[in-house]
Amino acid sequence: MKLTPILALALVLLAGCAARAPSLQLVALPAAPVASAAPQVNGLVLTLRRVALPEYLQSREVRFRDGAAGVTSWPGSVWAERVEVGATRELAIALRRALPAVLVCDSACAEAMPTRRVLAVDVVKLDVDRAARRLDSELRWSLLDPRSVQTAPVTGVVARSLPLDGDSAEAAARGLSALLGAAAEDVAQTLAARAAAGG
Repeated sequence: MKLTPILALALVLLAGCAARAPSLQLVALPAAPVASAAPQVNGLVLTLRRVALPEYLQSREVRFRDGAAGVTSWPGSVWAERVEVGATRELAIALRRALPAVLVCDSACAEAMPTRRVLAVDVVKLDVDRAARRLDSELRWSLLDPRSVQTAPVTGVVARSLPLDGDSAEAAARGLSALLGAAAEDVAQTLAARAAAGG
């Protein structure tokens, strides 16, 4: 088949566009680190609600807030899965390591058990200072007794300024993972203290 000059030019342009198409890097949350010794809180069942994130973070793009620059995205990087799904799974892993004697579920489990509690976690701040390679973060958690609406929830706040080991989406993901690990430790220590006090 003989190519007309216009068809030949179109094929050359298409081939050039395909060759220059940027490749996307998939970013996944690493396992959240838990550094301290695991407290023992026996008999508790913990149902973890999906981690709540600011709306601007709920995107396929790996976004962050950078001071005066506002909300921006790491170039060429996308989440390998929905970020709130990955964050919930990573927090569940960190909680299981921090609380080995506690049954941790990331969906409804053992609803009839009197020792079941529901953990809600809300990430309220996740700001990256690229010049300082620092993640300024804050999350709030609350532990509810689903059997008693009169019982006040146990609450906690975890605010961290975490150093980032690079200027990249992967470094920011590791920072989020470290924040989730810190939250797991905070929950574990609070539960252990209440158990020791008979609460």
